[in-house]
Amino acid sequence: MIAPGSTPIGCELWTLPAGGRTFTFHTPPDAGVGGGDCDLALTPPAAGSTTPGLAYSSLSLPNITVGASSDGAATFSTPNPLGSDIPMTDRQWNAADGNTVYMSYHLVVSNTIGVARSTDGGRTYLYAGNAVDAEHVPQTLYNNELGPIVVDTHSTANPKPLYTVFVAPSTAVANAASAAGTTSATANGVYLAMSLDGGTTWKDTDVYVGAPD
Repeated sequence: MIAPGSTPIGCELWTLPAGGRTFTFHTPPDAGVGGGDCDLALTPPAAGSTTPGLAYSSLSLPNITVGASSDGAATFSTPNPLGSDIPMTDRQWNAADGNTVYMSYHLVVSNTIGVARSTDGGRTYLYAGNAVDAEHVPQTLYNNELGPIVVDTHSTANPKPLYTVFVAPSTAVANAASAAGTTSATANGVYLAMSLDGGTTWKDTDVYVGAPD
C-alpha cells in the first residue's frame, strides 16, 4: 500500500505478507522527492524468487518520480525524478502487464491525458500516446478528469488491451463554458478509452452522457 505523505516526506509505503496481520512500514522509496499523488503496480518475481516486484510513481507536479523493487520492497532502485519525458504532470496511475508498466497522467500544459510505457519494470518511461482520441479532443480541451489505467490480464493478446476512464463535458460548447470564472457545471459525460497497441493509439467510447447544465 502506498499513500501521499506530502513533500518533502514523499510517498509512504507499507507491505503486508500473504496471510499476515501486521503491516511493515518502509522508508519512502522516492526519498521525499514527490508525495503529491502516489500509485504502484505489482510486477512478476525475479528469476528464482516467489516475491513479486513492484513499480511506484510519486508526483511532484513538475514531474513524476518513479522507481522499482524486485524483492517485494526490501530494496528499491535509485529514485528517478524525471519519470515523465513531458514535464508538468498530475494525478498519475499505474498498471502492469508483466514487466511492462504503464503510467497515465494529466498533462498540465496541454490539458489532456497522456500514457507512458516502461519496459524495465517501472524504472524509466517513454511517452506512448494520448488517451483522448481526436473525436473527443474538442470537449476535453479545458476540463477533464482521469480514472485508473487497467490492463486486461486475462487477454491472450500481445500486448494486452489497456483501458482508462475519464469524465469531461459532453460538447465543445459546454467545455468552453466551464472556463475559470464561470458557474457552469462540468463533466456530464463518462468515457472509456481503449488501446490495443500498448498505449500508442486509443479509441474512446461514450459510456454515459447526462443532461448538460
